[in-house]
Amino acid sequence: FPARSRLPGKRKLLEVRPVLFRSNKLISIKARGKTPIAASLEKGAEGLKSFYGKKTIILISDGEETCGGDPVKTARKIKEEFGIDIAIHVIGFDVKGKGREQLAGIAKAGGGNYYSADNAQQLKDSLTEIKKEVLKEKRSEERRVGKECRSRWSPYH
Repeated sequence: FPARSRLPGKRKLLEVRPVLFRSNKLISIKARGKTPIAASLEKGAEGLKSFYGKKTIILISDGEETCGGDPVKTARKIKEEFGIDIAIHVIGFDVKGKGREQLAGIAKAGGGNYYSADNAQQLKDSLTEIKKEVLKEKRSEERRVGKECRSRWSPYH
């Protein structure tokens, strides 16, 4: 989705795959057959480059990479490029074994957390947990920036 604002502190939602919501309820996720995780991460990161502040990518996948990319290496590259300004959280939806290991590796390499969801309620709970973490980080960043601004512009400084 296009951003409404590019001002510091504003968030942009970039969906690489269609997800439909109505009144905060997940309606559907349409599977497309292949799982191009590395390419999806690259596209998501590219869309966030021009924005200020902490950035978050949430990857929801039902399996491992199937298009020849190396998503753990890609996540590591993205994290190195953005540094502390990005976290890649991953939700594995009904994923077992090798796929789960790969998805957990992506989250670790991207400085985020891995969540396992085997049903719609667990998916919702995982998204809620990520939202809480992102908001907590945003508040912490706002307090830090506010303190820096006050200390620089204080008439008593």
